[in-house]
Amino acid sequence: MDKVPGRPHPHCNAEFERLAYFFQVIDRSKRLGEALFVVNPNDIIPEGKSHITPEELIIRRERQTFRSLATVDALLFTVNTYVFFLDDLSDEELVGLWQEIRGWDDVVATYRQREMWIGTFVEYCLGRGVSLHP
Repeated sequence: MDKVPGRPHPHCNAEFERLAYFFQVIDRSKRLGEALFVVNPNDIIPEGKSHITPEELIIRRERQTFRSLATVDALLFTVNTYVFFLDDLSDEELVGLWQEIRGWDDVVATYRQREMWIGTFVEYCLGRGVSLHP
């Protein structure tokens, strides 16, 4: 939901990059590729899911790149997706992710369904002894 920069000058080969984080609940009995294929943002958290365990929660980090192709007057958009389980992250990475999450405005937090998984994330961090308050 971040804003895309304005269209660059036609003779400029400008590039803009941003990172976007999404939390997703997956069914561990499915292949990861199937679980990651999400068309509708509402499919990130299964409907009716009332309790999310840390083992079901994954973090999707998307590196989104926008590049102006001046010779053809076009904009190229690419996405690279990286997937992490909570156990894959160091304490420092969890704190950094917490700071990122806290910085989301209400629109972004709603779009990314923060209220559905934030309790699981915080509980996991505290259980690991990670201090989320500087």
